[in-house]
Amino acid sequence: MSEVIYNVDRSLVREKAKRVKIIMFDLDGTLTKAASMWQYVHEELGVWEKAKTYKEWYFQGKIDYDEWARLDTGLWKGITYEAFMKIIDRIPFVDGLKETVSELKKKGYMLVVITGGLDIIKDRLYEIGFDYVVGNTLVIKDGIITGDIIVKVRFDEKDGILENFARKHGYTLSNCAAVGDGLNDIRVFKKVELAISFNPESEEVAKNSHVVIKGDSIKPILEVL
Repeated sequence: MSEVIYNVDRSLVREKAKRVKIIMFDLDGTLTKAASMWQYVHEELGVWEKAKTYKEWYFQGKIDYDEWARLDTGLWKGITYEAFMKIIDRIPFVDGLKETVSELKKKGYMLVVITGGLDIIKDRLYEIGFDYVVGNTLVIKDGIITGDIIVKVRFDEKDGILENFARKHGYTLSNCAAVGDGLNDIRVFKKVELAISFNPESEEVAKNSHVVIKGDSIKPILEVL
């Protein structure tokens, strides 16, 4: 059972939707049932307690995002790519994703995924129908995770990446919608034409959205766009 909550008048949402050409989606917790791909892997490998300390250091301002990412992926050093992907492949997408993407593509939208998480499942996303996926890339050498990472999306950089993508296609952020669930989506929510939170992780995320969707399926987004 899903619930769609409008924080602004529905007629205004309809008007905003008419201007949207590009829809940006968060990945972790929005397109995946796992709230955090990082945490999912940490828990599977038994290193979550250590990783929680790194997370606390970042939010306390003790380390920057790049260092946080390197410390996190350093916990995976030496694991084979094959073993790692067996974990990643167990992460399910949210209900209704394929059907929703198909319908949005039929309506002519460009669909992008911008994540502060890992881009390691980008091939699965392209197969579903997304046009562009950007995230952080694990460094793998000779089939082994090195513990290093190429940081492409920091915590508060989604808006700039989306703006650059839109500009390349002749649009601006006023032609974009954003769908996400986390604190790192708020900045882009404030700049796009239409902000949709899907199972927001906090009230702060919800209140910065034009529309809030709660439930197991992402299909209700088709009511909005």
